[in-house]
Amino acid sequence: MNKLLQKAACIALLAALMGGCSMNDKKDANTKTNETKEAAEKSVKDAKNKTEDSIDNVMNYFKDKGLKYENSKAITDIDFAAYEGRSFDYNGSTGYLYRVKSDDDNMKKVLKEAKDNGKVKVSINNKEQEYGAKVNGDFLFLYDTNADWNDVVTAFPNYTYAGTGTTGTNGTNGTNGVSEPSNPGTTNNANEQNSNVNTPNDAKNGMED
Repeated sequence: MNKLLQKAACIALLAALMGGCSMNDKKDANTKTNETKEAAEKSVKDAKNKTEDSIDNVMNYFKDKGLKYENSKAITDIDFAAYEGRSFDYNGSTGYLYRVKSDDDNMKKVLKEAKDNGKVKVSINNKEQEYGAKVNGDFLFLYDTNADWNDVVTAFPNYTYAGTGTTGTNGTNGTNGVSEPSNPGTTNNANEQNSNVNTPNDAKNGMED
């Protein structure tokens, strides 16, 4: 009788172990499915962000406002969470415009600092410096507070995305003609204002975490 009870207990224990393994396998499979789904959703979101609003639209908006900037260049080496960047000269000073990944944790801190203080510290050409900062949606604009950027700083918050290929609040169509970079870590001139302006050294921007 004891042997029968022992045998029955062993069978029950084995069945429980097998059931537990089956549940763990199911849980692992569900976890992997959820991770795959989240990764796919993130990819779709990133792709959507890359194809919707762009810095070109903001630059065209500046044009429509009569802001005569020069030497616009795509920034191709960005050390923080941004989809794209652009440097351009205005009134003898260089400003930096980025379309950032606003859902990134570090970028959230940067955007909060910019909104709260109107300034952030960045590293440009390996030189850390504090810049004036303005935020408009996913766009971050950095500029030298000692230079005359008043017209740009005033116009920038009023830019709104009016659809693919448009320039903002007035909704006129246009593109900036920025060529694709040939090498990472360099910047290319855009045919936006003055094609005869000499090109400065390549710009490399980095944002403190």
